[in-house]
Amino acid sequence: MNNLFSPSDTTAILARIEKLTPTAEKQWGKMNVNQMLAHCNASLETAMGLHNPERLGFVGRLFGKLLKPKFFSEAPFPKNSATDKSYIIKGYPDFESEKAKVIKQIKAFSAGGPPNAPGIRRHFLDL
Repeated sequence: MNNLFSPSDTTAILARIEKLTPTAEKQWGKMNVNQMLAHCNASLETAMGLHNPERLGFVGRLFGKLLKPKFFSEAPFPKNSATDKSYIIKGYPDFESEKAKVIKQIKAFSAGGPPNAPGIRRHFLDL
């Protein structure tokens, strides 16, 4: 699995993003390319501590503890997995602005390294 803290993986991911066009076909789930970029931005904002999703209730924390090993395994997420409502993107976000934003955020996240990724610890490790 790719890792944004690995410079070679980050370079490869950025190269793939640079190749995207507004007419790119769906390859994963139901989102169009614009929504996918906005979804990635929302996820990166959480990982960088810029967005704090709602705390899980008791049942969510219970299931979170059971599912936590899946989130931290090397296996990729299965296609069409359930998505938290705060990461579901409605409408048709602007392709160019979302693309530029995700590139900027990936570079910032990668450069910061694990110690500067507070959202990862808070959102996943505190389950």
